[in-house]
Amino acid sequence: MHKKPDAVAYARSFLVEWKNRLENDQGAEFSNGKGIGQQFSRSFLSLFLRYAHENWPEKLSAEFKHVIIAAVHHDYERISKAPNPIAGAEVMVQYTRAASVAKKIAAWLHQEGWEAEPVTGPMASRLAMIPAAIQAGFGELGKHGSLINPEFGSSFRLSAVLTNAPLPLDEPQTHGVDDFCSSCKICEDACPPFAITADKQLVRGIEKWYVDFDRCLPFFNEHQGCAICIAECPWSRPGVGLNLAKKLARKSLKTNDQ
Repeated sequence: MHKKPDAVAYARSFLVEWKNRLENDQGAEFSNGKGIGQQFSRSFLSLFLRYAHENWPEKLSAEFKHVIIAAVHHDYERISKAPNPIAGAEVMVQYTRAASVAKKIAAWLHQEGWEAEPVTGPMASRLAMIPAAIQAGFGELGKHGSLINPEFGSSFRLSAVLTNAPLPLDEPQTHGVDDFCSSCKICEDACPPFAITADKQLVRGIEKWYVDFDRCLPFFNEHQGCAICIAECPWSRPGVGLNLAKKLARKSLKTNDQ
């Protein structure tokens, strides 16, 4: 095992290392000339978070303190074909890419002397990734029940790495998504089984956006997948999300000044 460096120096080296890897290492591996996947430079490595122990599943609390959330972007042209099988294949491609990201980060952390465990989808029972990603500041919960990130919209797949490495920690962020969803009906109207509710509902004592899975899952199973809502989401359209976030931020500033 390597001698563990001090936390600040280690966090800095981690960020530099993975910025370089995100930009360079994996483009050739996943860009194979057949339209499968994106350049790895379009992957998104979020910053990091630490859950308080009381927020962790009990089986994790004694093992790990930090979570690294990573996300990889869908090819919009392919995911926009949902529920066509082309979109279903795109989902599995991006789950594979996300898993590779997590495994490579975990392997590198092991080399540096830290415990690390990759968590990959789509059946990530070891960790609920959406709550972790929200806590990491990656995005906000949208009306369609998926995360919305200002750059990627909802058009991405997540993976995670559990670790005790001393990494810089993030907090939840807001970009106006919640208010936007309150007045937007695009995903709601686009959902064939009408599974997306117009208003928030009380779920386990918390008011949040709600998807009726008794309606969603039969359609999902019939088509071996769906993703219509994330493809139709305005935030997911190429070039839209960041501009939309800036517009909402300006609107918020004006409202607060009044």
